[in-house]
Amino acid sequence: MKIKIAIPSYKRAEQIASLTLKLIDTEIFDVYVFVRQEETYTYQEHCPDATVVWTDAIGITPTRNAILDYFQEGDKVLMLDDDIKSVKFLFKDKLQKLNKEQITKLIIREFDKCEKQGLKMWWIYPIANNFFMSSKYNTKCFIIWTFAGIINTELRFDETLTLKEDYDYSLQHIFTYGWVLRNNSVAVEAIHYTNKWWCVDYRDKNREQIAINILKKKWWTIIRDNSKRENEILLNLK
Repeated sequence: MKIKIAIPSYKRAEQIASLTLKLIDTEIFDVYVFVRQEETYTYQEHCPDATVVWTDAIGITPTRNAILDYFQEGDKVLMLDDDIKSVKFLFKDKLQKLNKEQITKLIIREFDKCEKQGLKMWWIYPIANNFFMSSKYNTKCFIIWTFAGIINTELRFDETLTLKEDYDYSLQHIFTYGWVLRNNSVAVEAIHYTNKWWCVDYRDKNREQIAINILKKKWWTIIRDNSKRENEILLNLK
């Protein structure tokens, strides 16, 4: 069974073709780009090697659920952001860019690790910073969906959350399957913090705090405020 690459995108047809899709071997993986109906033809023009799927879901959280609903339970799905510039690997305390072949091997290897350990989700380090990265794996941590693999299950994103939906989804997996896998030696370089569209356009302090309050009510003392970073939270798990 081929691994599926799923990329939600909105008004970034040219960008996705020049960034994320350049990193993926479309002969090895089946690539799906999920867009709004009115953009279907534009994306088909710019992404000829991908299957363009239109969805009427509005917002990133409903779109993520629409993607999971599109695939079958048990399918291996790697969900990527549409603005990834490169994938980097920590080698001898320095970061090196992975080529397409190396990225392919990474994706296959991490899904194999999940299967062998009975887990359903993996991802990589959230920031390409060699000072914080290491050769170790974390098992109880938040998953950020810039570059995250899932063996599809019945679990879905909480659509009351317009931000930090991936935090809640990570906790669902941890409490259902015991843990997740995070490879701390690999990270991506992306432009999502300055890019337009998706949650970038509506992310602000008020919406961040609304999301944090929803998470606190749902998970109680399992999460706590990050005293060093405003509008961020940490896990109280050992």
